[in-house]
Amino acid sequence: MKKFLTSVLVISSVISVLNAGDKYSDLTRDYLNNNVSVKIKRIVANDPLTAHKVLEILFQDKDLRVRGNVVANPSF
Repeated sequence: MKKFLTSVLVISSVISVLNAGDKYSDLTRDYLNNNVSVKIKRIVANDPLTAHKVLEILFQDKDLRVRGNVVANPSF
């Protein structure tokens, strides 16, 4: 059972890496501004796999830490 769970985690990690360019790419400005908490925006802005389009949206956020995380993000 332990080997099975380990293999499932490894496979899901590999799939995540393969789809890295598309991570959060479907998030819109309206959704980010009205439906997402500041904490979540900070995490998304800090993730190096976040799509550049989303980082551009987050760069205009009113929270300074969100913008700082975008600037520090190597994908930006």
